[in-house]
Amino acid sequence: SRSSRLESARASHRTARRNRSIMASAWGTLKLCTPNPVFGLAPYEEYEVASTYELTEPVHLIGRQAHATKPSLVLPFSVISGQHCLISLHKENGTVVLADKSSNGTAVNGSHVGKGQTKVLQDGDVVTVFEKKDATNPAGPKIDYVFHRAQASRGPLVAALEKQNGEPAAELADARKA
Repeated sequence: SRSSRLESARASHRTARRNRSIMASAWGTLKLCTPNPVFGLAPYEEYEVASTYELTEPVHLIGRQAHATKPSLVLPFSVISGQHCLISLHKENGTVVLADKSSNGTAVNGSHVGKGQTKVLQDGDVVTVFEKKDATNPAGPKIDYVFHRAQASRGPLVAALEKQNGEPAAELADARKA
């Protein structure tokens, strides 16, 4: 039937996309840094939250459901937007950018990014995709991931900027020429 052929084609497409992602080398990772992130967040206590997620494609989505064409870190909670945020590698200069698409907010190192806004990520930045705190529970449930970039993914300009403190300015100039 037409519907079974369509489902078969979709399954084949998902498998091919997954295989491409597995074979690609990671340019960065997100590592869960919140113990028991959904403890006390009824009715989600039974869900597992991915502890490590490899960034292998130029653009990745964090959201409540998998995206049809982008690799996705799925966090299946109603408090997470369908398309919560995007993390992108800009290969021309090696920068990594987080774009906030959420209704409930995304923070980097505790600072709110803002829907429709972007933030350049540095190695070691903490991305908060959910935090519930109030006067009665100031240390409520939260979901934090620390971003780590693979050393090989740094472009020459990014590498020079990271070394700029205490390094000769000539190294920065050489990187701009590359």
